[in-house]
Amino acid sequence: MKKSRIFLLLVIPAAIACNSVVELDYRKPFVKENQEPEEAGEMVIKATVETSDTKTSLDGTAVKWTAGDKIKIFNASNPSGVEYTLSDGAGTTQATFTGTALSGEGPFYAVYPATSASALSGTSISVTLPQTQVLTKNSFGNGANLAIAKVNAMSDLFSFKNALGAVSFTLNADPSLKGIRIQTKGTEALSGTGSLSLSGETPSLSMDPVSTVESQVLSLDGAAQTGPYYVMLPPGSLTSGFMVEFRNTGDMVMVKAAKASAKNEIKRNEILAMPAFDFTEQIKGAFLDKASFGYFGNIGISGLLDAFAFDKLTCQYAVNTVAATSRYVRVQSLPLGKYYAVQTPYKLDLGASYDDVSVESVVGSTYTAPAPATYKVIRKSDDAAWMVSSDMQKGIILLLED
Repeated sequence: MKKSRIFLLLVIPAAIACNSVVELDYRKPFVKENQEPEEAGEMVIKATVETSDTKTSLDGTAVKWTAGDKIKIFNASNPSGVEYTLSDGAGTTQATFTGTALSGEGPFYAVYPATSASALSGTSISVTLPQTQVLTKNSFGNGANLAIAKVNAMSDLFSFKNALGAVSFTLNADPSLKGIRIQTKGTEALSGTGSLSLSGETPSLSMDPVSTVESQVLSLDGAAQTGPYYVMLPPGSLTSGFMVEFRNTGDMVMVKAAKASAKNEIKRNEILAMPAFDFTEQIKGAFLDKASFGYFGNIGISGLLDAFAFDKLTCQYAVNTVAATSRYVRVQSLPLGKYYAVQTPYKLDLGASYDDVSVESVVGSTYTAPAPATYKVIRKSDDAAWMVSSDMQKGIILLLED
């Protein structure tokens, strides 16, 4: 079954074809007749993957188990859960898991990966989605996809259901990437804590309210890889729009943006596939990696990065904000002979462009008067905003404090 979706991005076509992904069952082969646990107190269980998109690695639309995979099983007598480790079936869609037999009666709940689940309360399990997933060619990273199963008896087949959805990216000519970063323009969490339950055949994931901007960010990091790339995300996310950064092995970054649209919604057990596009180097990764606020020149493809970031040993700064009106930040260094004063609107939204940003500077004996210019907010943290000029040659890291 195919569905058509619109995915609005900077510079690339908006049409996106989204293939509905069949859900995996975490299917383990049945235990052989008369097979006994290796040790007293051990138990071997059976698990299945439905048919296409949940843990462990993705091969086309088939999900395959990986050596070392672990699940955690809970019941009322074991609310902290018991870990089971894959004992047979790595590289296939069927596997067996072995662990210590649980005391007490069912129902029994199992969660993959084991590290994501912490405690059972009633019929809900506390889970944590990591902020970083492993960058993996033609798959999602090991441990990135959250799934749940429920049985009445441990001898029953554990049929896992996917709790997340995915967005996929394909780049023409297969440039080698080492990182992808997604940040929502909305208020939903992409990572962090939440609760997971299973009603009938349908998992339900409820993320806790966002407490920091960092929980609205999700990154794929790892060794250099070519695509396609899959990012696992909570259902319901991305409808408010989002920013995506693609970083190549040369530490150059391309930034793209998606507008708010209900058609960009991440849906459980489906992949939102973005059409293939070219990778274009735009911004030096070193600018985005800076932790201190300041003014930066040559952030684009030409020249060496000219960084003037705040240093508490050599710099002074002043901040003046007018609520709902403007922000003013001044950074100066007498030893370096530099002074920059930046004024922006007070409210700075991720992905928005502002044409009334002014920069006043003194470098050595050269004074530059403030003049309105256009800058775009391409990244935000809890206490800072990264802004780039329209020609992508100048950058500002603005301190967000009152």
